[in-house]
Amino acid sequence: MDRASRTLAGLAFGLASAAIAAARADEVASHAIHAALAPVRAANSAAVVKADNAFLATLDAAQLAETDYPFTLSNAKHWSNLPG
Repeated sequence: MDRASRTLAGLAFGLASAAIAAARADEVASHAIHAALAPVRAANSAAVVKADNAFLATLDAAQLAETDYPFTLSNAKHWSNLPG
């Protein structure tokens, strides 16, 4: 292997190593962010459950019956959180 080939191989190895290190740093940062936000997500989930339970408590028996959506394969295939 001549000097130019060795230089190119060294550069390619260096760039690959830098790319791997950058990807690992991004992964570590992503895990840190997710860990830091876990208490916020838990609090948000608790607030949603509390609001849902408060809403359900305002319904009469007929209205409450309308909130039940059985989990069947047919219903699951047609479920969407998008309007209309």
